[in-house]
Amino acid sequence: MLKILVVTPVFWPESFRINDLVQAWVEQGHEVEILTGTPNYPHASQFPNHSWCRPLNEMAFGARIMRAPVFPRGRARAIELGLHYLSFVVMGSLRLLLHRGNDWDRIFVFQTSPVTVVLPAFLARMWCRAPVVMWVQDLWPEAVTSSGMVRNQAIGMILKLFSSNIYRGCNRLVTQSKAFLEILVARGVPASRIAYVPNWAEDFYLSGVNGSEVGYMPGQPFTVLFAGNLGRGQGAETILQAMLLLKSHPLIRWRLVGEGALKPWLQAQVADLGLGSQVEFIPACPPEAMPPLFAKADALLVCLRKDPVYTMTVPGKLQSYMASGRPVLGCIDGEGAGIIRESGAGLVAPAEDAEALAAQVCSLMELGYATRAAMGTRGRAWFLEHYLRSVCIAQLEEELAKA
Repeated sequence: MLKILVVTPVFWPESFRINDLVQAWVEQGHEVEILTGTPNYPHASQFPNHSWCRPLNEMAFGARIMRAPVFPRGRARAIELGLHYLSFVVMGSLRLLLHRGNDWDRIFVFQTSPVTVVLPAFLARMWCRAPVVMWVQDLWPEAVTSSGMVRNQAIGMILKLFSSNIYRGCNRLVTQSKAFLEILVARGVPASRIAYVPNWAEDFYLSGVNGSEVGYMPGQPFTVLFAGNLGRGQGAETILQAMLLLKSHPLIRWRLVGEGALKPWLQAQVADLGLGSQVEFIPACPPEAMPPLFAKADALLVCLRKDPVYTMTVPGKLQSYMASGRPVLGCIDGEGAGIIRESGAGLVAPAEDAEALAAQVCSLMELGYATRAAMGTRGRAWFLEHYLRSVCIAQLEEELAKA
């Protein structure tokens, strides 16, 4: 059994797959400690019973949590995000300096954004000589340059050099997308030190719908559901344009579940454009509350901006969509679109093409009951083959051993 330090900017009570991974490792007998920040995602402030500086120590899933006070994300503006990211590095490193018993066997980093989250892990490695394994969820600096937050080419080149050095500095890298592999090799990371392990769908989908029933029947409302962050990267403007194109269709309904920087703007636009009777906004829900919502939808929408970095990214919601046994409607390019097509789980429109998205909504609505049910069944079969929690976690444990 191993003593593992997990370095992650997000953790319980925030809803991320790193929670599942920690719980599984504890159940397998490993001793796990987590270095993370004070929880504040996706909200603009800390969670109930948490402040910017307390509690500093907690227990969850049988693991010890060491919290570092961090500057809240606020409204996710550039200055707020910059302070948030910097505070995790500084306060996380200080938190480790004050920690006793630095005898970890492995250091595991859950790298969302930014890549600097690994710096406290490098500090810990200096003490205990444990290898650092990083699970790359967002590729840097593409994740920030594609968002438009960094437009200066010189700064972009500096970030690329910095990020490449960090990736090369890890003992082992695991990527959530196959497309990341080639890029990391081009940046000087030996191919022998990189592996692909996808994100998984949670086990509570195993007892959910199996794709045999897809609710829409002619003459009834046809519900398209989007779940997740409502931001510019998720193509919120494209979704709004598609809604407007289908405004005159009396049976199409939209349900948007989640929060995000563009949610207030979307709500205002929906009201101003007279779409209120067709669009429903639902606050962010815990993951275990999603299966019943998915079961009531006729199509599950995944949408991303048209950008090179997003063509390489597999949206985390795609696995859950496929597990739910409902047809998937993609407005994306690249690897995510390829998975939908290869699995036969639904229909795809090009990213940022609102007209094509609206046409695919109508196409899916007009398909026969049996055809839509078959899409849901194929998507669920793909989930069972590729995205089971137990299989993916076992693969991650193998990568810890290889390190």
